[in-house]
Amino acid sequence: MEETIKQVVEDILREYPQTRDDDFLLCIRVYIRMNYAHSLPEGKIQIDLKNIQYAPAFETITRLRRQIQYEEKKYPASFEVQQRRILNEIKTRSTHSTKQMNPFTYPSTFY
Repeated sequence: MEETIKQVVEDILREYPQTRDDDFLLCIRVYIRMNYAHSLPEGKIQIDLKNIQYAPAFETITRLRRQIQYEEKKYPASFEVQQRRILNEIKTRSTHSTKQMNPFTYPSTFY
C-alpha cells in the first residue's frame, strides 16, 4: 500500500509545484486524489469523515515527500524553503541531541 501512497505523493509533487514547499497543501492534495476529501467551489475543501481512518497519516505523506526530495533528488522545494528546513533541522538536532553538530560540515540537501 505504501507504494501506492508514494506514487500519489510523487504525482502530486510533479503536478502541483506549490506542494513542494507546503506539507499541509501536499496532504490535502493527496487526500483529494485518494478520495478522502473533495474540492468545493470557492477554494473550499470537504474532508469525508466516513473512511478517514483509512487515509494515510500526514506523517506518512511528509516522510515520503522528504524521501522523494532529499534521497531521490526529485521535485525540489524552493531555495528559501530548503534553507529554512535545513536551519530548522540544525536547530532541532542541536536542541535535542547529545552529540555536537557543526553546521559547516553538515551534509547539504541542496541540489
